[in-house]
Amino acid sequence: MESLWTESVQDRTIAYPRLEGDTRVQVLIVGGGLAGILCARLLTDAGLECLVVEQGRIGRGATGLTTAKVTLQHGLEYADMIERIGLERTRLYQYAQQDALLQMQAMADAVSCDHEYRSAYVYSTQGRAVLEREAAAYEALDMPYHLLDDAPLPFEHACALGVPEQSQFNPLKFLWGLTPGLAVCEHTKVIGVDGNRAFTDDGATITADHIVLATRYPLVNIPGWYFIKLNQYRSYILALKQAFPIDGMFIGAQSGSFSFRTYKDYLLVGGGGHKTGEAGGQYRKLREFVQAVCPRATEEGAWATQDCMSLDGAPYAGIHRNSAPELLVASGFSKWGMTSAMLAAIVLRDLLVDGQSPYDEVVSPRRKKPLGEVARRGLASAKGMLRPTTKRCSHMGCGLTHNDAEGSWDCSCHGSRFDDNGTVLDNPALKDISVS
Repeated sequence: MESLWTESVQDRTIAYPRLEGDTRVQVLIVGGGLAGILCARLLTDAGLECLVVEQGRIGRGATGLTTAKVTLQHGLEYADMIERIGLERTRLYQYAQQDALLQMQAMADAVSCDHEYRSAYVYSTQGRAVLEREAAAYEALDMPYHLLDDAPLPFEHACALGVPEQSQFNPLKFLWGLTPGLAVCEHTKVIGVDGNRAFTDDGATITADHIVLATRYPLVNIPGWYFIKLNQYRSYILALKQAFPIDGMFIGAQSGSFSFRTYKDYLLVGGGGHKTGEAGGQYRKLREFVQAVCPRATEEGAWATQDCMSLDGAPYAGIHRNSAPELLVASGFSKWGMTSAMLAAIVLRDLLVDGQSPYDEVVSPRRKKPLGEVARRGLASAKGMLRPTTKRCSHMGCGLTHNDAEGSWDCSCHGSRFDDNGTVLDNPALKDISVS
């Protein structure tokens, strides 16, 4: 199974044409995942001429591999954010996430995507203290919440912090519900950008007033310092039947925890994650957990996904860098691609239509960088570049390690991945490599 979502839309997707020859548009959007399609939807509805180009099929990247939990509760982030940037800027970020959530819920209610309202929870198996600290931040931000002393999960002494009226849906049904009326070209790979022009691998040139990079990891990443601003993580998901029932969406507060949500008669269990190019639990950890807590469950599908992690947990949405105001970016969703994709689309729409966004202060790619995290990631990249191996990444030359569980060569520096034939699986690398 490629994923539960791709299986569910096999009979309802249409094929968009490949771009033939040069063209000009007001806004070019590179990347046909949820962020790119949402951006095109909002900009088209605002009266701008947009074109989405996707190197494969739309929605078949991270969007088709997500667990699709739509919530402004992104782990235990608000207490830390208040300490780092202050209450008022955190409040602005929470307003932005709430705006994105409500707009996405309204869209989901208008299309056929199996949308359901659910509470979202962060659970802890090591006591309430971490949850109470986050609950205090919710109170300061006037966010509704509730605490459960006995969460309905297969753990002893699991407590949980919940936020009501969040959402879950089928992300590909949602994406396909947004596409009518949009200009889309599939199997059109952009390999370079220069000013207001983008170039495809078959020699076509697309000229645009503005170019939006919605490719998960930005296509242009060395100017703008995105190779330091971002790193990537792998996560793994099992689709189960005859598993234990849950009511709500759950993620763990502790490192190495599991996530849970339902879809129809499936239970989706996520976990086993690790930094791309490094060791992790992968499917093995998930399967051992399921066997221990619910041996009667049957595994109906398994897939992995990859996420771009920003320096501070907030997404990057806005002008790519000061020297290129015509270039915009939507990236760094840090495992929360649903509301973050919506927020990015809102910000980009505001910037291109109104010239400014009320949320620019908290999501701008040009915001102040946490220097400690910059240094840590820089050292990790340097270590990867010095790794002694003949297999090197075509992005910046880092040494690759073999991912035996997935049969790929992975880069720990910036998260590029290649199959066993050397073909690029995940960017930022654009060129295939030799693995002979």
